[in-house]
Amino acid sequence: MTFVDFSQNNIGLKGRYVFVNRLESHGELGVIVSHVNRFFNNPQTKRLSLRLSADTPMYGNLVVPLSVMLVGLKESGKEIVLHTESDHLNEFCVLNPPVASSKNFSESKRILDKVWRIENEFHLNNTVEFLRIFFRGRLGLNEDAVNVLELAIIEGIENSLIHSNTGRCFFMGQLHRKQNYFTLCMSDSGIGIQKSLADGGLVFSKEPESLASAIKKGTTSKHFENRGGNGLYCLSRLAKINRGHFCLWSGASSIVVDGKTDNDRVLEYLPSIRFLDRCTHLDFQIPLSADVSADYDESPSEGFESMVITADANGFNTLVVSELEAGYCTRHAGQKAQEIVGRLLEFPTVVGVMIDFAGISICSMSFLDSFLGVLCKRIGIKEFNERIRIKNATQEIRKSVFRVTKSG
Repeated sequence: MTFVDFSQNNIGLKGRYVFVNRLESHGELGVIVSHVNRFFNNPQTKRLSLRLSADTPMYGNLVVPLSVMLVGLKESGKEIVLHTESDHLNEFCVLNPPVASSKNFSESKRILDKVWRIENEFHLNNTVEFLRIFFRGRLGLNEDAVNVLELAIIEGIENSLIHSNTGRCFFMGQLHRKQNYFTLCMSDSGIGIQKSLADGGLVFSKEPESLASAIKKGTTSKHFENRGGNGLYCLSRLAKINRGHFCLWSGASSIVVDGKTDNDRVLEYLPSIRFLDRCTHLDFQIPLSADVSADYDESPSEGFESMVITADANGFNTLVVSELEAGYCTRHAGQKAQEIVGRLLEFPTVVGVMIDFAGISICSMSFLDSFLGVLCKRIGIKEFNERIRIKNATQEIRKSVFRVTKSG
């Protein structure tokens, strides 16, 4: 069907059809959501026509939430029509994000500037693997920058998979060469931050309060399982220390952490997509023009150097983290690793377990919390220090292990 410009307005209604003529800024997402909410309250409204000119700027913090909204509309039975003569814009895959399978990544001509659908931890592991290679090889980023971006990918995506109750999220990475910024955007159509925390017993009367709490150390709806709660805290701190930007938007509110200002900003009464539950969107940005640091935690970490082990101990079994079937990114993977080590420690002939991090530059706090943090709480700090050894761990990993176990 050929698109007809029914109005001089950017967004409007003609008969049973909603039309959007242009997308020019992130701020227009709110306008689109407001119109869609209003127009689709009428069950007779059947189609959304989205027209994008070849020179339309497509920023992740607009494209990914928009993709969540459009896919949700399609799944509710509405017809979505995208009109553009630009192959470049079509390749963003806004209407049909491919799953982040190993096959799709290896065959894709485009890794960035493309919406990917992530439905399980294997898709997350694929995303980390292929983007790490891309960051190093194609973009030539140094190890610290790669580590920060890897942490952001893991913590942001895994947070959606664990807490959204949808079993999927959408993701896009983008390099802004002119500003020398890298952005990572994740969105889901789930229950939102406030409801997720409430399900875990952390009840907040107002949505902004739940967002402010979500980025504090140790806050999680999984707190009754002793499973961390440092993922969003980690991302907000990485944005702060690297003079970047972190925005967490859930329902009708958002919280912004800006590395160039001292205070966090809370925005209320944002337009929420009524037919998609509360939704959660995360926007993480860091500049690449200066040195990037992965050491996000301002708390002291004296003593972590004592965790350096260079030789196998007699009677110690070795667990190679890189060979774990579930990977080393998610809470679930950490839980599986913790169960393996727990079973090994029960054998009377096993003195202890050597945890070998060879070949791994950095691990997410989610993984380490559920692995060594929970293990330390379970067996006690005294037995942990006697029976667990760390081998081939980078300074960043040793610090993180120290932080998740020091209070055990």
